[in-house]
Amino acid sequence: MVTRGHIVIILSSAIITIGVLLTIISAIDATRPFLTHDIYAANHIINAGESQVSSVNITETGPIMSIVIKADPSHVPISAIVKDPNGLIVSRSFFSDDLVSNFKPQINGRYDLIITNEGAEQIKADTILGYLSLFDSNEHPNISALGDIFTGVSLITLGNLGFIAGIIVIIRDKSMGYKGNMCAIWRLIPSKTIRCFKQTINRILT
Repeated sequence: MVTRGHIVIILSSAIITIGVLLTIISAIDATRPFLTHDIYAANHIINAGESQVSSVNITETGPIMSIVIKADPSHVPISAIVKDPNGLIVSRSFFSDDLVSNFKPQINGRYDLIITNEGAEQIKADTILGYLSLFDSNEHPNISALGDIFTGVSLITLGNLGFIAGIIVIIRDKSMGYKGNMCAIWRLIPSKTIRCFKQTINRILT
């Protein structure tokens, strides 16, 4: 006999499935730029007064390129300069801790990031140069790229809570001898589940 707990578990399972699908699809969309754009990531040891050159090949001028540098120790002054294929400076930064900056390429070709240790002691610089879809031009999290991922995770969490609640209801109803008629609720399951799937698909496509 189908009880209230079974209904809750079935609906929760549907929500979990939708959440998993939405999270996977959204994660693929968010990481696709890493596959279609050249991204440079490395760590270097730079002695005092020396420079390290990193290069990335830009094949599309639309997206904004990001520069992320984490330096250790954090008190040493550092400069970071980006030059375009013609040797012109398109970005210049001076910092002594971590750097998050960006620039918009105007032409295709090789862009060089020159990191110079302006201090008197050796540093370690962890560097990322390229297109990061999870950040916008203001260096803030890209909500449009992360929104569907957060929604999918929220659905999974909600579904898990509902699943647990369904088990509790089953145990409780069994102990209380509940014999309610679930036919009306049972008829709602297909329509509600299909509606959830359609809404999710429409959101992904738009």
